[in-house]
Amino acid sequence: MKNNDPLTFAVMLLTVVVSMWAYTQIVNATDLTHRYKNPSFSGIGTSAHYLTIENQERTRSDAIREKRVSDEDKRQAALKNTNYAKFIKNLESRIYARFSKEMEEALFGEACGSTWSSGAISNPNSGNK
Repeated sequence: MKNNDPLTFAVMLLTVVVSMWAYTQIVNATDLTHRYKNPSFSGIGTSAHYLTIENQERTRSDAIREKRVSDEDKRQAALKNTNYAKFIKNLESRIYARFSKEMEEALFGEACGSTWSSGAISNPNSGNK
């Protein structure tokens, strides 16, 4: 089979012409224009851009501050949970309990000179003498 057939030649020529026409259509383009995507440079949407940046910075600083406070709270809780701290707290409560008992006895007890009896209460101003 020879490739000298006129039909094959016509199909190949048509394919070449169509492909060249398609390439010329792709080549047609508009002028390239450069636009900044960052609103700080273009000015479009600048306030929203600045607000977003401020919110990110505030959120980051709030998270750092909360972590610092949380770490300090954990440290304080760990200090209160030591054996020494428990001993001091128990000793203070015993001292205060003893102190309050001594004060109550000094103010209201037998040593202050007042006595209490469980007898009947009588009115000294009544007519019974």
